[in-house]
Amino acid sequence: FRNYKMFDKILIANRGEIACRVMRTAKKLGVKTVAVYSVADKNSQFVKMATEAYCIGGPESKTSYLNQELILDIAKKTGTLFFSAKSHTSLFVVNNHRCTSYSPRLWFLE
Repeated sequence: FRNYKMFDKILIANRGEIACRVMRTAKKLGVKTVAVYSVADKNSQFVKMATEAYCIGGPESKTSYLNQELILDIAKKTGTLFFSAKSHTSLFVVNNHRCTSYSPRLWFLE
């Protein structure tokens, strides 16, 4: 499995250390990464580490990280697999948008 890739690019809908860990692993596997970030996080390490990064709104979570429709739209536009450490977010994506999604607690392929 060393030379096998299931996907080429993932959108990581997390920030901070979780996002950095996923990005380091993805880089080792040759997988490109897409970060989404709020204005408050524009200089964060996970944004710098990402292959691509997209600002999704203001510093308040309700106008950025909790905007699931916008995050999913970016995932679709960038052709990425969607990653979230929050299983309810992954369920939303899978159930409402028929999108491939991964969460530490879930694995769905459609």
